Amino acid sequence: MDMVIRVAKEIRGYTLGEAERLCDEIFQKQPVAMAYVVVLSRRGVPFPLLDHALHLLMVIYACFREAGVELEDINEDMLAKAWNSTISMARFFAGEPCETERDRLIALGVTGYPEPFLLAYWVTCAKEEFLRDGFTAETGLVLGATKSLLDCFVQASAGKGT
Repeated sequence: MDMVIRVAKEIRGYTLGEAERLCDEIFQKQPVAMAYVVVLSRRGVPFPLLDHALHLLMVIYACFREAGVELEDINEDMLAKAWNSTISMARFFAGEPCETERDRLIALGVTGYPEPFLLAYWVTCAKEEFLRDGFTAETGLVLGATKSLLDCFVQASAGKGT
């Protein structure tokens, strides 16, 4: 968890030039992942939400890079499968009649996740950044896209982890 927090703080403190260099590196190494975030703007996602999505992508990428994990190329098929899985999970939890049971199931899912600290950071960002002003279609898109990206990075790491 220390690495995730440290990397996130470092990235939050980046100058525009530093952020641009990291984005260029991500685009060179994982172009489909970068395009997945950028295309959100064409789907009506406002810039502040897009900025948060880009921040999450940068943190996820930088954590795997710092851990020295070689990543497979993330492709469109991986993203489509991850998106479908994320949406299915969201629909399942939205249909849970009891808040306590839903929270219990979410906790079970988090404890078994291969990258629990990155997932915890994603959840924190979801609460503090994406859902601060309430849930909208745009926040739903960003939440689904960023969770799908996290799942794809986990898959691309072939279980090596951060």
